[in-house]
Amino acid sequence: MPTPPPANHTAMSTTRPPYPTTKPCWRAPAPNARFLPALKLFEQGRISSGKAGRLCHRGRVEFLLAASRAGVPVGGLKEEELAQEFN
Repeated sequence: MPTPPPANHTAMSTTRPPYPTTKPCWRAPAPNARFLPALKLFEQGRISSGKAGRLCHRGRVEFLLAASRAGVPVGGLKEEELAQEFN
C-alpha cells in the first residue's frame, strides 16, 4: 500500500499561469513594410505626401525626405515645367 502524503504537502495545481509562457508568434512589421507601399502610392499620385506620411507613421517632411533619398521626385513638377521655371 502506498503511503499517504505528509500533512503539509499540497496537491499540484493543474491551472495555467495567467501569462503566456512562450513568446508570441507575430513580429513587428519591418520598417519598410509600411513605407514602400505608401511611397508607391505617392509616386503614382494616388495619395498626398501627408497621407503617405500618416500611412507609414512618419511626418510629412520626414516622408518627403525619405522619398527623395529613395529616388522618387517630390517636387511635383515635370521636366518641361522645370525647364520653364529655370529659363
